[in-house]
Amino acid sequence: MTSGRGRRNARSTAKRYTQEIAAPEKGFVTFDVDLGAYKVTFPAELGEKPDIYSLEDFMSRPALAEDLANYFRKWGVGRRIVTRKKKLGLLRFAFTFLDVLRERFRVDVRTLADIDTETFRSYIKWLDGSEPFGKASSLGNLTKIQRYNAFGEAYLEMSLQPKYRGQEIASIPKAAWRHVRAHRQPLNLIDTAKLFEACRREMRVILDGLDYGAKIIERYEDISIECLENNIVRGDKESSIAALFKYASERGGRVERLRLEFPRIGFALKNPHITVEEAIKNLVLTYETAVPLVLHFAAESVFNPSELFALLFSQFQPHPVFEGRDWLVAPKGRKGHVVSRSFAADDTREFSIPRVLNILARTARIAKRLGVDEHDNHVFLCHTWLGVPPKPMYTRANGTTSSWYRCLSEFLERNGLLPANLTDLRLTVSDIVNMITDGDILAQQRVLNHATSATTMRSYGSAAQMARRAAKLAQAMAHRQRVLDSLGKIPLNSYFAQGFSVGATPGFRCLDPLTSPVPGEFEGRPCIAYGKCPACPHGVIDLDDVQSVAQL
Repeated sequence: MTSGRGRRNARSTAKRYTQEIAAPEKGFVTFDVDLGAYKVTFPAELGEKPDIYSLEDFMSRPALAEDLANYFRKWGVGRRIVTRKKKLGLLRFAFTFLDVLRERFRVDVRTLADIDTETFRSYIKWLDGSEPFGKASSLGNLTKIQRYNAFGEAYLEMSLQPKYRGQEIASIPKAAWRHVRAHRQPLNLIDTAKLFEACRREMRVILDGLDYGAKIIERYEDISIECLENNIVRGDKESSIAALFKYASERGGRVERLRLEFPRIGFALKNPHITVEEAIKNLVLTYETAVPLVLHFAAESVFNPSELFALLFSQFQPHPVFEGRDWLVAPKGRKGHVVSRSFAADDTREFSIPRVLNILARTARIAKRLGVDEHDNHVFLCHTWLGVPPKPMYTRANGTTSSWYRCLSEFLERNGLLPANLTDLRLTVSDIVNMITDGDILAQQRVLNHATSATTMRSYGSAAQMARRAAKLAQAMAHRQRVLDSLGKIPLNSYFAQGFSVGATPGFRCLDPLTSPVPGEFEGRPCIAYGKCPACPHGVIDLDDVQSVAQL
C-alpha cells in the first residue's frame, strides 16, 4: 500500500477500536523483577490453571516489550492457548529480525517510533533470504505470510495506544507472496466402505467391553477392595476389573501405589491375563477406543472436528417439532452460529446414535466416580493414566490433544487404511450427498450446516464434483443446441424432466442420442430426427413415466 493510503487506513481503523485498546489491565500485565521481564496472565478457564506468558525473549527492547505485552493481553482474551502460543512464536521471529538489523546494519529499533516503512521492506527481504540478508530462504509462502502479517498487525494495534496519539503511523508494504490452498480430495467409495467397516468392527468390541465393565461394577458394588485383595487370584478378569475401579474411585492413586498397597491385586493386573490398560478399557473411554466412535459420530453428524470433540450430553434433546426424533444442537466455534442434526429416537440399528449415546452416558457416570467434575457433561471423556481423572478430547482453551492424532494414525495403520482425518471424512460425506442428489448444492449446504452455499462451493468443491458439474453443464448446452437445430420441435423443458436421454419425438426416450442410425444424422451430434423414433432401434417408451404415456 502507498504511504498516504496507509495513514488513511490507520486512521479509519482507529475509529473502529476504542482508544484504550492496548491499555494494561491491573493484575494481567505485570513486571517480574526477578526475571526482569513482563508477564501476561489470562484468567483460568474450566478449572484449569491461569495461562501465564513470560516475555523474556523480548526484553532486549524494554519499551517495545511493554507495548507488546499490552497488545498481547488485549489480543489474547477469549483465544485458545495454542493460538496464543503460536502468536508469540510468530512475533519472536520479528524480534530476531530486529537483532539482525542491529548486528549487521547497525539499525537499532528500540521503540515503536523507530519502526518505519523501510523496516517492513527489510523484513520482507529477510524472510525471502535475499540480498543483503544472505542466501534464498526455504520458507514456504504461507509461513512467510503468517510471520509478516503478525508483525504488521501487532505494529498497527500498538500504534493505536493513547500515548502514541498524533504520531505518524508507518505504511505497511504489501508483500508479493501468494498462497494457493490446495483443496483436499474426498475418499473414494472403496476406501470409505473399508473405513466404516473397520469402525463397526472395533466399535462392536469397545461397546461390548464397556457394557461388560458396567455390569461388573454393579455386581461388585458392595464388596470392599480389602475383600477383593484377600480373595483375588491371578486370571480372574472380573475381580481384577472390579478391584481396579474400586481403587481408582476410592483411593485415586497411580499404578505404582496400587501395587504397593494391594500387591495381590497388582499381581493379578499383569500379563498374560489382563493388564491395567486393558481393564481401563472396560470402564471408560481411552483415546485409542474413542477413535472409531468419533469417526462414527463424524459420519452421522457431519460436524466440524471442534464441534464434534466438544459434544455435550445436554445438547441432545427431543426435537421440538417432529415427534419421535432426537435433536442435536451444538454451538459453532465462530460467529455465534449453531449446527444441528436430528436422529430417529427409536432407531434399532446396532450402532444408531441414540443407542451408542446411552452407552456413553452410562460410561460418563462411571467416569464421574473416577474424579471428573466440571467435564462430566462431555460425551468424549478419555482416560489417560491411573490416578488422573478422565478429560475431554477438546477444550476451547487447549484445542484438541495430540493423543487424538496419534491414536487416529494407529487406527488407520492397524486396519490397513490410507491416511485420513475428520476433515477428509466430512468432505467425503459432502461428496456422497452431491452424488446422490445430482449436484444439489443446497442439499450439501444443509448437510454441512453452512450459512451460505458460497462457503460450500468454495471449501468443499472436490475435483469429482467439478467434473460432474461440468458434464451436466455440457449436456444442458448440447440439448439447447439440439432444440435450436430442430427449430423448437424438441421442447426444452423435456430435458429438465427426462435428462439427456429424451427422444427427438415426444413420448420416446433414446438409448444414445449421439449415435443415431437415422439417415441424415451425424455421429457425435444429438439426434434431431423428429417423428422417426418409432422406427428407430434406439427409441424406447418408458411406461412408468406418466408424461411420456400421455404424449403418446
